[in-house]
Amino acid sequence: MKSLTLFTPLVLAAALAISPAHATPFTYASAGLASPEHYIDFAGLANGTIIGSTYATQGITVSGLQATSNYGSEFVGSTAPAAVNFNPVTNPFEFDFTNAVKDLSFYLVTDGYGATVTSYDGATPVESLSIGAYFGGGDDFFGFTDTDITRVVFDVGGDHLALIDNVSFNAVPEPTSLALLGAGLVGLGALRRKRAQ
Repeated sequence: MKSLTLFTPLVLAAALAISPAHATPFTYASAGLASPEHYIDFAGLANGTIIGSTYATQGITVSGLQATSNYGSEFVGSTAPAAVNFNPVTNPFEFDFTNAVKDLSFYLVTDGYGATVTSYDGATPVESLSIGAYFGGGDDFFGFTDTDITRVVFDVGGDHLALIDNVSFNAVPEPTSLALLGAGLVGLGALRRKRAQ
């Protein structure tokens, strides 16, 4: 039993130390995350609504985007309303998460310029996606998986336009949950050791 009691804190320490340094990006997918914890399609927002902290209860604040329900037919694969960076044009724009997320997907099309999308863990860049010129064929889902992301910055350059829809994300499991699990295992080990004496 002594080995179990010593082993449990080591497992807990190793679990808490794991933090992926790089995200796994994906580009030009036909769909976003399957069964996400959070899904935002901007439904119910009036045309011209500044999104800001509208979805703060889901853990995301949006800077530089507003809702639109009357975008042109060049944006395919998405249904109104959606979020856009124009009227006036804002570049760059970003997502800020209350707590770190481990997976993120979004539908994105531009007016032909393409985009650079960079994920951050705090102030540290994690991964960057270079998205080509406006695609518009329905395979316009992009994102990052297997990482800690607290902020994502989108840059389509100058006065170029972008539309985003169908944002999905999953939260990083909280360290307190792992700590409670480890404490429980330590307690069980101590109890078994005491009974064995």
